[in-house]
Amino acid sequence: MRRRYVQIGTELFEITDTVSVQAPVIIDDFKPWFDTSGKEIQGRRQWREHLHTIGAVELSKHDLEMAAERHMTRKTALLTKVEPGVHAQGAKPVERSQAACRLLERLEGRPKPDRKTIIQMAIEERMRK
Repeated sequence: MRRRYVQIGTELFEITDTVSVQAPVIIDDFKPWFDTSGKEIQGRRQWREHLHTIGAVELSKHDLEMAAERHMTRKTALLTKVEPGVHAQGAKPVERSQAACRLLERLEGRPKPDRKTIIQMAIEERMRK
């Protein structure tokens, strides 16, 4: 039969069917570290005080899960309101103008110019009409 053990402190105890070992769960305090401002935090109490002084709130895993759930609820509600493919107030996609088509032809096969050059070229094409 397979034996099972539990470690309490530095000692191992065999777990049997008749004897159960119960020990309180003790959570160690944080090891000291430095926050982003360079202040040393040496434990939970200092951590809570530090959060209070900077006006921050520590979130638990449950808080983050609830926020994600609220986000998904709002997102699905919004997606049900907006039908895919329908534009705002019945607007249709705009077709490219002749000037835009000429500009694209001029730029074809060339390296992408900077924004200022594109604007100058667009103005030139608009003036050619």
